Amino acid sequence: MAVYHGGIARCDRDLHFTMKTALHLLSHAIFWVWNLTFIGVVYLWILPEFGIDMFQAARMGEIPPAFILSILGILVVPLVCTVLGGWRLRKHPILLMRLFYGVEAPLFGLCLLRLFLIRETTPASAQVLLTVLGAVAIFTIETLAGYAAYRRPLAWIQMIGHSLVLLTGVYTGALLLLYTVPALCAMGYSFFFEAYWLRDVGWMLQRPWELGLFLLFVGSCLVFVSMPYVMVNFYVRSWHRIRSAFGKQHGQGRSWITTATALTLSLALFGLLQGQTQAKAIE
Repeated sequence: MAVYHGGIARCDRDLHFTMKTALHLLSHAIFWVWNLTFIGVVYLWILPEFGIDMFQAARMGEIPPAFILSILGILVVPLVCTVLGGWRLRKHPILLMRLFYGVEAPLFGLCLLRLFLIRETTPASAQVLLTVLGAVAIFTIETLAGYAAYRRPLAWIQMIGHSLVLLTGVYTGALLLLYTVPALCAMGYSFFFEAYWLRDVGWMLQRPWELGLFLLFVGSCLVFVSMPYVMVNFYVRSWHRIRSAFGKQHGQGRSWITTATALTLSLALFGLLQGQTQAKAIE
């Protein structure tokens, strides 16, 4: 009987080790393949081809300054996160995923939204953008430095900030679900049943940049459909870690009251900024 239970325990350990290794390999693959493909396609192909014209248009004022910042964000965010991942987190695959899904992807998505969808910011949309940026910054600090247990003011700032991290994660996840579920169905049908891309494989193999662009597109689609699940998981867990640590140090009641107060004030401010300006514009 002891031999039997010992064999089961060894099988469980082996299975756990195999799953952990597979998860680590998948984390490295997602982070490095997407980022290196993006850097190769953008910095070695798109910028040399179109960068000069874009910078000249920006210098002549043909591109609004807000859009210039969004373009620079799209160019800089993956590069900075790749350098940071290789410098600080290359031996920590789970932290690489937190950096990718919790920092890089939200910032990259905000830049795309500002560039293509949000032409003019209203007070409410500006508050949402600032809240997301603040949540990403707080999440980044917790990913790289953890909880500021020995600095009371920073601990309170983290507790308040991670309340916004919780709000951002839940809101963004719920919002993305409205788009990712239909997108996943459409992409799955097009990829597996129609499979138009199979006709162009030979053509793309002769043009490395076209193949790189196709792989970047496929990878971006996979990241997009997985965003609501992974991002919510990371953000909620981040809030829970800080709330638990803060509660042990300053009291569980204070941690819950701080979270509830920060969420209430943020939602109240969002409601106050929802005033419609059509009547003033018509007048």
